[in-house]
Amino acid sequence: MRLYFFNNMYFPGIQAGIQAGHAAVELMVKYPGNEEVLDWATNHKTFIILNGGDHMSLEVLYQELMIKHSTYSLAAFREPGANDCLTSLAVLVPEPVYTLVALLRHDIDVPEDTPAETLLMAKLLNTYGLFR
Repeated sequence: MRLYFFNNMYFPGIQAGIQAGHAAVELMVKYPGNEEVLDWATNHKTFIILNGGDHMSLEVLYQELMIKHSTYSLAAFREPGANDCLTSLAVLVPEPVYTLVALLRHDIDVPEDTPAETLLMAKLLNTYGLFR
């Protein structure tokens, strides 16, 4: 399990990590007792912070994640000190998805029996770069 974050590009450096941390807390509060979330928090704790663009880009992505990828645990954080701007989206990603992300990044063939939802999420994650 890995917790992927799509962060607002206007919150760089240490702020990127802080905003991701806020979104992680939102995820924990939103899904109390969820076995996958608790497994991540207990055994994995990996943050992958991606550049999600600006506020409006994150709003569009949030809607897409809620509609097309509703099986994943998802939380958003809006920064009160920045006019409730959307600063980070957190989505919990299981191992088959991020393994597939690595295959796609290295142009390795995807197994034919890959579930469509897994492939869609991997392709989505692959369109975003790491936050720098």
